[in-house]
Amino acid sequence: MNARQLGFTLTEIMIVVVIIGVIGAIAFPAYTNYAREANRVDAHTALLMLANQQEKMFMANSAYTADMRQLIPNCATEVQCDNAGASWTSDKGLYLVTVPTATAAAFTLRAAAIAGTSQASDAACPTIELTSAGRRTPATCWGN
Repeated sequence: MNARQLGFTLTEIMIVVVIIGVIGAIAFPAYTNYAREANRVDAHTALLMLANQQEKMFMANSAYTADMRQLIPNCATEVQCDNAGASWTSDKGLYLVTVPTATAAAFTLRAAAIAGTSQASDAACPTIELTSAGRRTPATCWGN
């Protein structure tokens, strides 16, 4: 009597491996791009929160400030703030937020991707800005 052998042939297994490889080669770049775009929310959140703090500063002092210590509550004790008050790290640690321009009448907030993070490879949006006039640049990075 001939015993029937059960299982897969090497050819069948190799075909499955190739199919999985092709699917992975297509899906992984799409996923990383999606994750990069989704992580831009970290910059948006930081910029909008600081713009709100700038408006509070303006209401109290009739001027905007570039000093993060005046914008962030407990900045002096918070790890995300630098000692001089020149920058602040976003909540997820993906962006370094600064105030490149602050006058009595206007401000500009800038979030730059931190080297070594997943956002550092975001070539489309290495920096994201928000001004006191509500101008969001680059517009494509804001998702509107």
